[in-house]
Amino acid sequence: MCPGTPCRPWSERGPEAVRLLQERRPNVIGLQEASYRQATDLASGLGGLEIHREGDPRGEFVPILFDKERFSRVAGGAFWFAEDSGWVGTRRCNWVRLEDRQSRGRFEFYNCHWDNESVPGRERAARTLLRHLLERPDPLPAIVAGDLNGPWSDGPIRILESDPTLALQDALPRTADDARWLQAEQRWQRVDYILATRHWRVLGSSVLQAHGGAVPPSDHRPVLATLELRSG
Repeated sequence: MCPGTPCRPWSERGPEAVRLLQERRPNVIGLQEASYRQATDLASGLGGLEIHREGDPRGEFVPILFDKERFSRVAGGAFWFAEDSGWVGTRRCNWVRLEDRQSRGRFEFYNCHWDNESVPGRERAARTLLRHLLERPDPLPAIVAGDLNGPWSDGPIRILESDPTLALQDALPRTADDARWLQAEQRWQRVDYILATRHWRVLGSSVLQAHGGAVPPSDHRPVLATLELRSG
C-alpha cells in the first residue's frame, strides 16, 4: 500500500483505493506494506469486512480483509520469512482459514511479502512457504497472494510451482501486460501474484487502475482474480 514516500499522502490516495475496490467487491483482500490506519480505513470504507492480522499495529504489516457476512474465521496465524528482518510486520506471511457460512466449505488464504533485495532471501521465503503448505495436517484448498518482488522466471518463484501435489497456478496470464506490474525507475516489472492450488478453477483476472486523473492508490497496481472451487 506504500505507507509513505514515494507515494502521495494516504489522505489523497485512500478515497480512490476505496472506489476501486467498491466496484469489484472482492470477498478476500491481501494488503502488503499497509499501515494499521490504511487497513482500517479500507475496512470502514468498504463495509462488512473483518481484518485478520498478526503483528504490531504501530508498523507496517500484511493484513487480510475478508467478507465477514460470507465467511467466518476458523483459524489463522503468521510466520516469518526472515528472523532478522528489520521491518515490523513485513517479510512475513499472514494466513487465515475461512469457512463459507452457507456451504461450510473451507479454504486457506496466505498473504505474503518477500525480500526485494536478496535472491537468497526470496528463495528462503519460497521454501518456507512451500514447507508450510505441504506440512499442513489438513491440506485444504489454498490461495497465495502477495508482493513476491520478482518476475515469474525468477528462481524463487519457480520453487512454488515445483511441487506436483499443490500444482500452484498463476491466476493472471503471463503476458507482457504493463498494467499489472510495479513501476520502478521508469521500468515495469511484475512483482504481485495470486496463486491457487489445484483445487481452484480460475474464472478470470484483471488489474485495477486508477480512474482518469485520479491519484493512484499505491505504487503497485492491484491484481484481482475470480476463483471457483472445482467439484469433487
